[in-house]
This record gives sequence, C-alpha cells and structure tokens, in this order.
Amino acid sequence: MNITTKLRLIQEGFSFDQINENFIGDDLAVITENIISDINFASNLNIMNESSIFEKEGAIRRFINWIIEKLKQFRNFIISFFRRKRDENLKIQEEHIKIVEKLDPSSNNYFKPYIVPNTLEKIINSPTEAMKIFDSTLNACRREYEKILHDSDKGFVYNEIPQNSTEVDLGIIVWKRIITVPGIHYGQNITRDIITHILGGPTNVVISTKEQLSNIFDFSKNFYDFIYLLYNLINQYESTLKKVHIPENPDDTIRIIILTSSALIKTFKDCITPVHKHINILTDAMHTNVSNIRQG
Repeated sequence: MNITTKLRLIQEGFSFDQINENFIGDDLAVITENIISDINFASNLNIMNESSIFEKEGAIRRFINWIIEKLKQFRNFIISFFRRKRDENLKIQEEHIKIVEKLDPSSNNYFKPYIVPNTLEKIINSPTEAMKIFDSTLNACRREYEKILHDSDKGFVYNEIPQNSTEVDLGIIVWKRIITVPGIHYGQNITRDIITHILGGPTNVVISTKEQLSNIFDFSKNFYDFIYLLYNLINQYESTLKKVHIPENPDDTIRIIILTSSALIKTFKDCITPVHKHINILTDAMHTNVSNIRQG
C-alpha cells in the first residue's frame, strides 16, 4: 500500500488504525516495498516553495527527519518480524539436536543422513566464517551508501551516478564498487545472487553429523542476533544523513538522499531475505527428520 493509496483511503473515511491493520503484515517484501514507495513519493513533492535560503534549509531538514522516520519504520519492522521467526526456528532446531543426542547409535531409529538441496554450504559447515562474511558484507554496503550520502551535495556526476537511476540501479553500482564475483549477472537480483555465492550456494549438502546440526543452530542464532545489530547499522546511516551539507541549489542533493535511502533499505532487505530463506529450509528439513525418527 503506497502513500497515494493511503491518502485515498483517508479521503474515503478510513482511520489510520484501520489502514495500519492492513498495512502491517508478515510479508517482508511487501512492507519494504511500501516504505520505499513512500520515500520515492517524496520526489514528487515540492519542498522548495519557501522564499529564503533559511526557510528552504529548514524545510529540507524537516524532510530529512521524515526520511529518518521511514528508516526507523523499516528497522523496527525488521526487528519485530525476525523476533517471531527466531523463536519458531530455534525451538525446532534445538528440539532436533536434543533428540539426536539421546539416540543410541546402534538403534534402527538413529539419525540418518539426509540431503538438503540448493542451500548455503557455509552455514552448515563453516558457520563462524559465514557470519563474518555476512556481517562484513552488510557493513561494506552501509559504508558505501554513507560515502555517497556524505558527498550528496556534490551532485550525481561527482558520485558517478546516472541522474535517472532507481534504487535497483544504485544497488548495482554499489555492489560493483565493493565486490567482484566472476560470472555473476549484475541485474535485478544482484544482491540475492552475491549473498548466495559468498555463503557457498546454491549447492546440495548432506547433513550427516551432529556437528553440522549444531553449526546450523549456531549460525541461525548468530544471524537472528545480528538482526538486532542492524539497528546500529541503520543508526550510523541516520547519523550521516543528519550531517548532510545543504548547498544553495539543493535539488540534486535531495534526489540523492531519496535514492540512497531507498537503495539502502532494499539492499539490506535483499541481503537478509535469502539467508533467512535457507535457515527456514534447513529448519524444515530438521523438522521432517525428527518426525521420521519419531515415527520409526
């Protein structure tokens, strides 16, 4: 639901609570797209009607505060969303590990190896390395977006960004600046493809040891803990946003602020989504295995 739709619903008599009940859901992609849509809608607003440079700067600062509120909305939803997912997945994983640990290796019902197709190998076999890679990658993205934001007063040409760029285009530009992955197509799904590649996927992995089960649990726990640290990453970006220099002719600066903020949100969402998807896949495989053991 974008801001235009919300305004229409308000005009039709719906309350904010009624609109928000339909707006807040479990679909991370939809929520993120709505926040980005709200931010991008601001590019259609004329906030430069004020006559003096002081009034203009005040209007821009109020606009920046509004962008920060959108970033907080994204941050808070992410934390709330994954708090629920954390409890669900870790409970299943822990249950599976406890059952396997109690089994007699000589029993016919002992833990049997199973294959998880098209998953991320490093989560299963190198969880500490995988988490370090994931952490450093998101921090590299954040630093690059902050660098662009810091130089937003210098315009598109200085930042080597085409003026008609979308958040997808800027995401591709940022990835090209921080990482080179041979054979990867820098297109619409670039973030998903890079995260999948650097975490060792997609590949079929045989789960055959207790250590692998513990590795999945450890990575999952660290991943969900990292989601809370995302609060700090976004805070760092917000701090840079507050310090943006407003030039005398601020049109390009405003457009870069809008573009960079939208791209940051999309990139973070697209980094998190494939990892969480594979945690779900691994958790479901554990659940199925536990069910088979109990039935056996």
